[in-house]
Amino acid sequence: MQKLKPVACRSNVCSLFPSTTLSDCRHVCIPVSTKPHGHSPVYSGPHHVIRRTKKTISVSIQGHDTSIAIGRTKPAFVLDNDLHGTSLLNHARREVFAQLAH
Repeated sequence: MQKLKPVACRSNVCSLFPSTTLSDCRHVCIPVSTKPHGHSPVYSGPHHVIRRTKKTISVSIQGHDTSIAIGRTKPAFVLDNDLHGTSLLNHARREVFAQLAH
């Protein structure tokens, strides 16, 4: 028993590896803080990026500017062209496929 030595514990600090595309993306998605139920989305967005610093990204959420840590964001890739003047993001998946089929 006297030969046993304590083992060093794990560090709780995670390395942060933000996506390289966050430096030039125009929109980001942010994780929802509540536990998802059923088919509810895990991320909210896409949100328009207003400005960015080394550690934070300022986005527009419901008309208000909000700063969020870079580690909590994921890049969102949005099509520049809209489908019949409305964004693809505002339609349900069935409606979009129905319009594309015609």
